[in-house]
Amino acid sequence: MKRLLALIICILAILTLSGCGGEKMADDGKISIVATAFPHYDFARQITKGVENVEIKMLISPGSEVHSYEPTPSDILAISECDLFIYTGGESDTWVKNVLESAGNEDMKVISFMDICGGEKHEEAHEGHEHTYDEHVWTSPKNVELIVTKIASALSEIDKAHEKEYNKNLLDYTRKLQLAELHQTFKRIFEECVRNEIVVADRFPFYHLAEEYGFEYVSAYSGCSSSTEPSAQVISELANKVKEENVKYVFTIEFSNQKIANSVIEGTDAEILTLHSCHNVSKEDFENGITYYDLMMQNAANLRKALCE
Repeated sequence: MKRLLALIICILAILTLSGCGGEKMADDGKISIVATAFPHYDFARQITKGVENVEIKMLISPGSEVHSYEPTPSDILAISECDLFIYTGGESDTWVKNVLESAGNEDMKVISFMDICGGEKHEEAHEGHEHTYDEHVWTSPKNVELIVTKIASALSEIDKAHEKEYNKNLLDYTRKLQLAELHQTFKRIFEECVRNEIVVADRFPFYHLAEEYGFEYVSAYSGCSSSTEPSAQVISELANKVKEENVKYVFTIEFSNQKIANSVIEGTDAEILTLHSCHNVSKEDFENGITYYDLMMQNAANLRKALCE
């Protein structure tokens, strides 16, 4: 954090000496959106579809670890000059407050997912797990509808000339296309499934998804980020559950080394499936244009396999 504060001071000094303050260094007439991570980027991309005078920058590189991210000087400059800044909020984005206060851009609109959706404290069943907030609010399609509505509203204020396009994209995305289909797909799975509990031998950034559709879970961690490995007792509990209840599939999240999962399923016929938090994607997937909708439909298919077969 001290390094970040020093970096912000340095950037401020550069801006001041250049005489540009919080104003844009170059104005090409395009609407500039800065999004911290993949879901923020993709939601902005969906709402601005077909609008040519918009540029969207994603700060966290595809394939990188999102929880250890710190902004670079160019990131701070991009934020200070943008029209719309979209971020998660919460403990993972404590750096944002200092950057925004130093930006000096009074015209910038800021959207925080946590401000829109809030964060819920939850506690995993394993003893020793602490209460934690799950900031991955976008794993709930219902929350995403609130988020993209806010994005469309902000863009309509910034760029009134394309207000109709933003609102049409919002309607298509929420009611006619992706979000409506996602909701119905997940709803059908949990109406038809023979099981209602999944085993996650990994972190669990899906509290909001589980809360919306009412399924149960046991996991190696209480949330998504943790500085300690799960105890041998926790791994043993998960392994015993898999054996005693004849669990066919155990979940890990994206980019997992699957070390814990392999320990849990050892000596059983269980297989490993991925439940994607959508927080970040691989470079290959990003370049191929993968979307939040694509990832969530993959999640739906794997949940159906685990719960309905």
